[in-house]
Amino acid sequence: MKKEQASTELRVRSRPSEIVELTVPQDVLVVLKQLAERRDMSQQALMSFYINQGLRQDLAALANDHLLESAAEVLARHIGSAAEVTEIVAEIRRVNGEKWHPWTTARHTVAAAKDNGHGDEEG
Repeated sequence: MKKEQASTELRVRSRPSEIVELTVPQDVLVVLKQLAERRDMSQQALMSFYINQGLRQDLAALANDHLLESAAEVLARHIGSAAEVTEIVAEIRRVNGEKWHPWTTARHTVAAAKDNGHGDEEG
């Protein structure tokens, strides 16, 4: 049986778009223009690329935060110390090299578990 070759064809999905006005410092535009020329793309395409790249990173961070929140909820049910749960979640973040994001909710989960009668008075 022959293996099918993977298609190297780039498929671009057309998605609804909206024009937005964005104020960008002139020095940033100069650098964007230079980078866009080096990449053989328009400034608009490069800005869109950067926005999408940042968005994907933030969405991945949110997914990680959701996973840690779920883990903190489970840990809070099984461990008697809210401080221990917080320490475990912090250690997981350190091991993975993550920073504490403003939207991270794991701390709120530990506090909520404590308020619901799980965990101790530490924290």
